[in-house]
Amino acid sequence: METKPLVVSTLLAGTLILFWGAFAHTLPPEPITPLKDTAALDAFLAAQAPTNATYMDARGVMIAVNLAPDRHDKSQQMGPMLGLELATNLVQALLLTLVLSRFQARSILSYGLMGLAIGLLAWISTEVSYWNWYGISFPLVAMGLLDAGPGFFFAGSIIGWQMRKAAA
Repeated sequence: METKPLVVSTLLAGTLILFWGAFAHTLPPEPITPLKDTAALDAFLAAQAPTNATYMDARGVMIAVNLAPDRHDKSQQMGPMLGLELATNLVQALLLTLVLSRFQARSILSYGLMGLAIGLLAWISTEVSYWNWYGISFPLVAMGLLDAGPGFFFAGSIIGWQMRKAAA
């Protein structure tokens, strides 16, 4: 694949994945229940989960701890987190572009459907597996499906459009 279509496909598809993900995570109700007693939580974390890590016991309790050193509200770091999210979305788009460049499709829709299949594969291999093994809530897993399925379909369609445009 030539460099220009590769770069343009990666940038367009990566940006689309970012914006679709934002839409998919704000459209449905938030599937995570906020904890109410932060003082009790801080005492528990100090005793049972003193550092940033993922903790689990045999009964199925799992806790992911990712506190800032001063324990401030992490929404204050939205800019850097969005920047990192964009970077990972661009890597996803690059890999999707490289895979789809080997795919011989007859239409943009075919590229989109292959993108959807790849997105579903990624979703099943991670989020459905986490639901099974770690008890991640089904609404959170469903939100991941809403993110990955259509996001990769649209990204695959954009990549297919760029590849057909470059071939013309």
